[in-house]
Amino acid sequence: MRKKEQVELDWQRGWAPQVGPNLEKIRDYWNQYRDLPRIQKHITDEDNVGDVGCGISSVLHFFEWTASRRGFDPLVAEYQNLYEYPFPVETTRGEDIGPEYDGTFDAIFCSNCLDHVDDPKQVVATIARILKESGIFILTVEIDGAKNDPAHPHLFDRQRVVSIVTPHFEVLESWTAPWVGLQRYVQGDRSPVATELCMVLRKVEKE
Repeated sequence: MRKKEQVELDWQRGWAPQVGPNLEKIRDYWNQYRDLPRIQKHITDEDNVGDVGCGISSVLHFFEWTASRRGFDPLVAEYQNLYEYPFPVETTRGEDIGPEYDGTFDAIFCSNCLDHVDDPKQVVATIARILKESGIFILTVEIDGAKNDPAHPHLFDRQRVVSIVTPHFEVLESWTAPWVGLQRYVQGDRSPVATELCMVLRKVEKE
């Protein structure tokens, strides 16, 4: 296991026991800092919803009302030893999601993940591939004040994010919010340490 993955796994080992007892606080975090009700307006109860880079505390916990939900993460096999997911998950990098999922999903989340991956452009291209025509992509990523360490090999500003997503998507909505950090929020610390960019995008079909 690379140092990057080991750092991720070590962090999730400490976080996993806090997830189940704090799902309502996690939902509150999504409502307050990522405007979950605003996002949910783009998703119907007939939709298949995915989460690329789902980690353990995936937003999919709050989409039990949709037709289906599935998470993808390269460390899922390890995470399943720490946490029992209430939805299907698959061990894979975002870059490597297989062709069996092409055109499968109506909506895909990628939440606080793009700065963790090896190849952000390829992850975004893969998300476009597995979305249906005019599918919805919900992206959140840290920008101003973001970390840069083995677990966060990429730094983003709004311009760089837009340059990566626009070959495949059009922007429906975009806003910024204080980035507090989910674990810190659950533990009662509300002081922001960065800014988070939130985007709702729609897949653009190539002619």
